Amino acid sequence: MSLPRSVSDWRSVLGPVQLPGSEYAELAAALAQPPSPCIRLRPEVPVEILPWRLDPVPWHDRGFFVRGDGNTPVRASEHVAYYAGCYYIQDAASLLPVRLAEVQPDMLVCDLCAAPGGKATAILEELRQGWLLANETIRSRLAPLLFNLARHGMARYLVSSCDPADLSHLLEGQFDLVLVDAPCSGQSLVSRGKQAHTAFSDTTIRFCAAREARILNQASRLVRTGGCLVYATCTLSYAENEALIEAFVKENPEWRLEPCVALEAWQSPVLEGAYRIWPHREGCGSAFAARLRLVGNRRAAPAPAARNIAPRPTQLTALPCDWREWGSPRFSNFIWEKDWQLFALPEEPPAWWGIVRCGPEFAFRKGETWFPAYGLAMRRDGWWRPIRYLVCEEEQARRFLAGQPVACAERGWTLAVWNGQPLGWAKSDGRLAKSHVPKAGRWHRSG
Repeated sequence: MSLPRSVSDWRSVLGPVQLPGSEYAELAAALAQPPSPCIRLRPEVPVEILPWRLDPVPWHDRGFFVRGDGNTPVRASEHVAYYAGCYYIQDAASLLPVRLAEVQPDMLVCDLCAAPGGKATAILEELRQGWLLANETIRSRLAPLLFNLARHGMARYLVSSCDPADLSHLLEGQFDLVLVDAPCSGQSLVSRGKQAHTAFSDTTIRFCAAREARILNQASRLVRTGGCLVYATCTLSYAENEALIEAFVKENPEWRLEPCVALEAWQSPVLEGAYRIWPHREGCGSAFAARLRLVGNRRAAPAPAARNIAPRPTQLTALPCDWREWGSPRFSNFIWEKDWQLFALPEEPPAWWGIVRCGPEFAFRKGETWFPAYGLAMRRDGWWRPIRYLVCEEEQARRFLAGQPVACAERGWTLAVWNGQPLGWAKSDGRLAKSHVPKAGRWHRSG
């Protein structure tokens, strides 16, 4: 099936969601073009650090469309600030569910389909006393999620890789907020070559809607009474969006759609309390999001399963690695060892241990040698204080990120920084420093 062109073709996808007649051609044209580049800036990073014109994304206060000079396309991934974790590159439409979630500092949050980490890192920016469980069912997608969480530098998270049915059985009723960025037909991804035109076929839409309904039902079991669930997709299909939410609320009267006044401009034309971003109107991908509140009673959450037992924490003084050569902690810690890795949290987290794969990495072992983790270098929560710093100007930072040795008078493990922002570990002999930034964080210039 090709991209829908006629009004009747579009109506088979959009159902009762109607557009003015002239907009169907505009929508098709928008889907055939890549969306405008967009970044989500960290709260503490000033916009002045970047050389581009930044136009605000109307539905998120830290989202910005990146504009060039009209002749040269902007590559937001070709700036040192990106490798320093100052911003995250994501489609502006994907910020809609993040805004709708309205994360509070003390929440327990589950991002059920967390890879590659755009929404998970946005959630972490809002948490102060709360915790995030970043779950990703597909094991092959864990690596980018773990890397993006490490580069982000906040530590109030744990990572799991469970099927939603298993997770809802083990952690029923334990979360204030559950975010479901559901795997969908991905119709807005066609222009990026990440999805085939079959995304618009009836067969694909029906299959995805059935899978999304199963995920939504399992996700709802994770929410405590009074908590909320944000459901989101990047597809235009009515069957995967409004129809699915309407059916869920009808079958589960203890749930209510909860509108967001700040998002009224993007209100779905057929379902109050649900919101849509249209590519041809906003210059980005498409998005749908709805927020549901659990207002009825649910039965008490079950006791943790027998295997849901916390590992024995390890004191810093008992660690198998010589961490004093790297730096020192500023306050109390919770550290545990698993599979030749050490993980460090600012305090003891909720009892999610039976399903946890990992958390903020402190150190890892290769052969008989322990190395400081990339995630430790990028920590921004004030927990860790390195001993030595290598302060880089921009060109030196680029060489360091590309894996080239750079001049350094320090000797030993040193934290490379640019403009006050961490870049990663360097190992110096007092003359040259070798970069220990992982391959995923290395400088890659396009074209």
